Amino acid sequence: MKDNRSIESKIVKTEPVKWKALEILQTKDLKEMSKESYGRLKTSLIDNSFVQTLNVWANNGKLYCLDGYHRIKVMMELEKEGYTVPEELPANFIACRNRKEASKLVLIYSAIYANVTGEGLYEFMNSEGLELNDIKFDVELPEIDFEKFEKEFFEEKEQGGNGGGMVPEKDPNIIARISFHPGMWLGKREEILNVFEKMKKSYECQVKIEE
Repeated sequence: MKDNRSIESKIVKTEPVKWKALEILQTKDLKEMSKESYGRLKTSLIDNSFVQTLNVWANNGKLYCLDGYHRIKVMMELEKEGYTVPEELPANFIACRNRKEASKLVLIYSAIYANVTGEGLYEFMNSEGLELNDIKFDVELPEIDFEKFEKEFFEEKEQGGNGGGMVPEKDPNIIARISFHPGMWLGKREEILNVFEKMKKSYECQVKIEE
């Protein structure tokens, strides 16, 4: 029986992995990275090389990356620019009971260059089945005010408010139709389409564009 006061290592082993083949648990919109921070990360990899191991979870023959989303993105870009990156890089294999626990670790691993956004956090929690109490007390996200986050994305939603612009639960029968004025600025049009594309993915509804 485990002693509740004992601290155990969840690192099973450390060995090289084919980083391009990793399954990424982190959703694209979970963290927000400025162009300046992206540049700093890129410069750091060029100047200092790869110095921090990845953290992965092995499950059913697949390797899931628990952190390193932006490093992987930058390394792929550097390869296209002519830099040589090893096919395999070292990774810590972390013991997780299930995907939910692995998803929680995605949030626990802090990011130096990127900030977690409220909307991105809510969508990630929703997609991975995480409850607020799963993370509120032991996941440190300095950029998230959990009191405001809970009110905006949970309390107002339960009370029937618009809490953060939330839309109804998943329902393929929901059809969202969009029509644009001919004179609408192209950039604004693309911005609106991106919002509806996220809604389509998150809530499995239909989105129809009427030109």
